[in-house]
Amino acid sequence: MNTPACRQTALPIANILADYDIGEVYDLELLEGGMFLKPISVNSATGKYVLRAHRFRTTEEEFQFQAETLEQLGARGFRCPQVVRTRNGAWGRSHDGVFWALHEYVHGHLYTWREWLERRSDDDFLADIGKGVAKLHDALRSVEPGGNSNFSQFLPPIQFQFLDDVRQQWQSDLDDLQANGSFATRASREVLIARRTEIERHWDDLVKATTALHICELPRQVVHGDVSPVNIVFADGAFALIDWDCVHFGNRLYDALGDIQNRGPVELVPPTEFNAVEVQKYLGGYQNGTERQLSDLELRCVSVFCFARQLEDLRQRVTVLPTLSAANDEEYAALMERRIGMMRSIGKNAFEFSDIM
Repeated sequence: MNTPACRQTALPIANILADYDIGEVYDLELLEGGMFLKPISVNSATGKYVLRAHRFRTTEEEFQFQAETLEQLGARGFRCPQVVRTRNGAWGRSHDGVFWALHEYVHGHLYTWREWLERRSDDDFLADIGKGVAKLHDALRSVEPGGNSNFSQFLPPIQFQFLDDVRQQWQSDLDDLQANGSFATRASREVLIARRTEIERHWDDLVKATTALHICELPRQVVHGDVSPVNIVFADGAFALIDWDCVHFGNRLYDALGDIQNRGPVELVPPTEFNAVEVQKYLGGYQNGTERQLSDLELRCVSVFCFARQLEDLRQRVTVLPTLSAANDEEYAALMERRIGMMRSIGKNAFEFSDIM
């Protein structure tokens, strides 16, 4: 099984797959998506699966929390990438600092950013997504997964109770980046260095808003952690969320907003501005779908959550720059400029969603 997917990892994939009762494996293929290790599509005699190298939960006990969350959601009727147990009943295998697990393949269509931009102009589309995410959050509120639920504050997404730690890590990463000129990602590095003073002002604004709005006092529950078009699969008039690596205890509205409104295709000129009307339509769907209406405090935090999502994306991109190929450098640089532009757009307007919902 000497496929490109096998050659790009030190782990003997065939040995891992031998732990499973999935029949003969026909072929493997690296899938697109994600900033970190690429998932691998597995076609076998019993169907199609996805083999994933999980970097955030790297032991059986840590990964159990993620796997049982998916298992309990599935029992409640939600379509999501269930973890396939090994022949011995394990959730997977730890190897070389990651946890390898086999997932069911979720069939359907993933929109490109261009397609997503076109679809979200439909009012019903945004409202339907909001409603579906709300129902998912209501179900997640009742799950009780075992294992170790701890999730490092240095992983995405931003956990507001650890905001000082997160910012210190960001500053340390930027110091290292600024001191190291050997990366292949010259354009991305130049954007971050040129915009560093402005970005620090944005961090100041986020810290002040987090304190003023008492965001750390908002209730937390199990959330997906990365609600984004790249993780939403559409099929038969419904959608499913994939990539649950960031599942943790967090704020439901910060999770819900994710990247639903705030990013367009990188080739779009001029870049999109923050669209409060779209957010309002999306939140209207959420309110209609949830059993627990969004509070005035949550709604007052909407703009701050959208703002924080831009800083989160920058934080993640800095993490991967040391290993990013030169071929992806220009795209990353453009995406970072867009995130900074979106923060300007949000910051220059006072969007009070508690007044318009």
